[in-house]
Amino acid sequence: MERLQGENCHQLHSSRHVSEHKVDTNDLVGSANEATVTVEGVRISALLDTGSSVSTVSYSFYQANLNHLELHSVSCLLQVECADGSPLPYSGFVQAELSLPELTTKSQPCLLLVVPDTNYNKSTPLLL
Repeated sequence: MERLQGENCHQLHSSRHVSEHKVDTNDLVGSANEATVTVEGVRISALLDTGSSVSTVSYSFYQANLNHLELHSVSCLLQVECADGSPLPYSGFVQAELSLPELTTKSQPCLLLVVPDTNYNKSTPLLL
C-alpha cells in the first residue's frame, strides 16, 4: 500500500479505488479523554482509557508523590501486554486512594502498576 501524505488521498494498491481529493483530517483523531483526579491527596491529570485492563502510574510520579506506599512485586504472577502486543514493563504495584473531585469527595482504593516514564505520562501520569 502507498502511504497517505498530508491532506491528499492517493489511490491504494488494491481492488478498491480511493478518489483523490482534499480531505479535512482535523477531526480524524479526537482529543485525549483526560480528567483531573486526586491520588493520595494530589490532583493530577489522568487518561481515562476504557479499553485498558490495568491502571498505571508513571515512575516519576510514584517517586515524587507515592513513595510512602509499599511497592508490591507481582512480576512472577502478571504479564501485561500493550495494545501492540509488546510487554509492558513495570516495577510493581501500589494501592492508592483515588477520587474524582468534580464528582465526589469520597475516595476509593485503586491498584496502580508503576510503569516507566514516557513522553505522555510525564504530563499525564495516570492511566485509568
